[in-house]
Amino acid sequence: VGSDFREGEVADKRSDSIMVMRVDPESSQAFALSFPRDLQVEIAGTGETRKINSAYNGDEGIQRLIDTIQENFAIPIHHYVEIDFAGFMGLVDHIGGIPMYFDMAVRNPPGEHDVGLNITELGCINVGSEQALALARSRELQYRTPEGWETDPYGDYGRMTRQQIIIRQTIKKA
Repeated sequence: VGSDFREGEVADKRSDSIMVMRVDPESSQAFALSFPRDLQVEIAGTGETRKINSAYNGDEGIQRLIDTIQENFAIPIHHYVEIDFAGFMGLVDHIGGIPMYFDMAVRNPPGEHDVGLNITELGCINVGSEQALALARSRELQYRTPEGWETDPYGDYGRMTRQQIIIRQTIKKA
């Protein structure tokens, strides 16, 4: 779980991203399955259908989220890992950034969901912790074409893909 819980906030913890990873011990390969945060499922123990990320709220949030995934998708969960913004940025800082390739500039447009994404350098660049977090969080990513700024048409699916790429690049570098 990628949590956007921030120290000192009174609000419920929020799950910004949910992934199930499977590590195949024979091939030493890892496979990730992302769940869209707005996916409507029956929330374990409540009998209610809501967004999957709402299963994470409250005192039993971690176990309720695990139970929700197991009950809705028949995927056994054996271990749980959670990383918040500070942990994510600390990891990226610890490994000295993440190498990523950009053939177009990317940004997040100003407004309600502006996370500060602004990468203008093209080619293989080393992305620091602030821009890596912004890239992983961006809901309204835009990329620069010769005609101007275009919005990523894949929305949350594009965001999940970027998160998986960031994880893959982080693991490779580490």
